[in-house]
Amino acid sequence: MNQKIGISYFRIAATDQSASDVEKESTRQKKIESYASEQEILIVRQYADIGYSGLDMDRPSVKQILNDLRANEEKIDCLLVDSTASLSRDTVELMELLKQLNQYVESVISVDEGELIDLGIELDYNAN
Repeated sequence: MNQKIGISYFRIAATDQSASDVEKESTRQKKIESYASEQEILIVRQYADIGYSGLDMDRPSVKQILNDLRANEEKIDCLLVDSTASLSRDTVELMELLKQLNQYVESVISVDEGELIDLGIELDYNAN
């Protein structure tokens, strides 16, 4: 199996960094790293948004992922997330984000739910 190149992302909706929030962050990061190791995916960058709602798409690390992917000449095979809820809790917003990611990564993989979508296909949905 050829090693894939990936980036990772998770989100925690906490408003302050209590001890349990730090524990959640560590657990989510370790879960993604463990999955990546098992699947022979090399994580070259990690992103996280702490204290943001899944309904808020105006998150610094989501913006940074897209900016980095646009600027980067390095091929990224996949984006690993702990769950789809980390990306968005709104289905239409999730589909829009996946459509944007489609330009830069081959797949988005949720450690909890499995491969979200093979982004080699055209995403088409009706937002109405």
